[in-house]
Amino acid sequence: MNSNTRIIGAILVLLLISIIAFEVSGLGLSSYLANRDQTTLHKLSDMNYFSLVLESTAIIVIAITLAIILFTLFSSTSLEANKRRKLNEITADVQKKHHTVSDSIQQIHEHTEKAEQLISKLQQKFDVLDKLQNSAETRGNDLDETAEKLYAYERDLRRSAENISSRLDQVQNYWDDQLEETVETVKRIKHSL
Repeated sequence: MNSNTRIIGAILVLLLISIIAFEVSGLGLSSYLANRDQTTLHKLSDMNYFSLVLESTAIIVIAITLAIILFTLFSSTSLEANKRRKLNEITADVQKKHHTVSDSIQQIHEHTEKAEQLISKLQQKFDVLDKLQNSAETRGNDLDETAEKLYAYERDLRRSAENISSRLDQVQNYWDDQLEETVETVKRIKHSL
């Protein structure tokens, strides 16, 4: 049931109750005045005047009740219109925020995909660099082994060269001694001749 319908129903019930109350009080007063002794009443016209005032009051109350009904009806309609307008504004704002959130989620998905692609490329490059580093370490180890072998060969060559030099010195000394003996022998022979 609509809130306007409830309000109108409540106002109509209130109006009906007020009309019944005024009619009952008017009938009660009229019958009271009719049953009273006419001598206590000032004038019969006072009774008509009182009845007129009572009916006028009832009409004024009914008019005020109708005015309240109309005011409530129109104000509730304007309140409903304001509520609808605010609800539409809130709905539009929610839809705008929903679109903004949807766009943000879409951008996040796109950025996530790009980030995953970049991570994949970086992983591939890291793997290549890791292989190159392993290869360089292997080559470095090979170079270290080769350098150690070369140092060992150099030491062996120096030792051999020192041995050869020592042997050459020995041979040189031997032949120098032999030559000196030969020269001495030739000199002696020459002297003896």
